[in-house]
Amino acid sequence: MALGNDGVEPGRYELRLRFGCGFVLGATVGASNWVSFMDFSWLSTVLAALGGGLVGGTLARHWGDRFWASLRWWT
Repeated sequence: MALGNDGVEPGRYELRLRFGCGFVLGATVGASNWVSFMDFSWLSTVLAALGGGLVGGTLARHWGDRFWASLRWWT
C-alpha cells in the first residue's frame, strides 16, 4: 500500500481487507451516533450500523490509505 501512489493496483485481498476494516469502523460510528442522537430501537440501530458500514467500507476500499490518513484528526 503506497500512500498517494496511483500507479499501484491493489490485489483482491487488499481490497477485501480495506472494505472489511472500513465496514467495522463505519458500523461502529453509525450505530453509536444513531443511539446517541436519535432513536434506540433495535431495528433502526441495526439499519444505521449496516448503512454506516456500507458507506465506510466503500470509502475505505476506494480511497485506501488516503481514507485512513484523513481520520488522523480524530485520534
